[in-house]
Amino acid sequence: MDFAKTIDRLAREKQFNDAYELAVQWTEEFPQEAKAWGKLGNVYSQQGRHTEAVSAYEHAAHLNPADPVACFKLGQTRHRLQDFAGAAEAFGKCEAAAEAVGESADQYAGASILGAAYCFAKLGDAAGAREALERAHDDDSSSLSGSAQNKAEVAKAVEMALAAPRVAPVVKKAVF
Repeated sequence: MDFAKTIDRLAREKQFNDAYELAVQWTEEFPQEAKAWGKLGNVYSQQGRHTEAVSAYEHAAHLNPADPVACFKLGQTRHRLQDFAGAAEAFGKCEAAAEAVGESADQYAGASILGAAYCFAKLGDAAGAREALERAHDDDSSSLSGSAQNKAEVAKAVEMALAAPRVAPVVKKAVF
């Protein structure tokens, strides 16, 4: 059985309980398989169980620290939980892992840099946010909200978040 494909199919069909049961079975049968833990994190996230998703993604990233996908999803999920320091850390690990993997993971590197910039802004760390933006390429985009935001749009959102923290929820919705 191809666990990954079956879990993805079940999730697409909104059969989250079945996807969850299969993901748990996969982690029990192959506890050292990072991809299994990543899929479990995905199912948790799709169910809105973000705290459990963080644990699964952390385990996946621990088993395979060179996997930019697990680190990126960890950053995304920590962001959803408003753990901006943890999200920035995960995005930093994703950036490093993506750069080590090379061109095939460039989208994760760029999205992680922009995600980290936003998290630094949410933490009030203007220097960290601006430094991250300096590392970003003009064609990088972040799609943490499902709609792509380019570097210039994220830079504007970062500046708005730093200038007026009270509007940050509006900016967060626009960017993430």
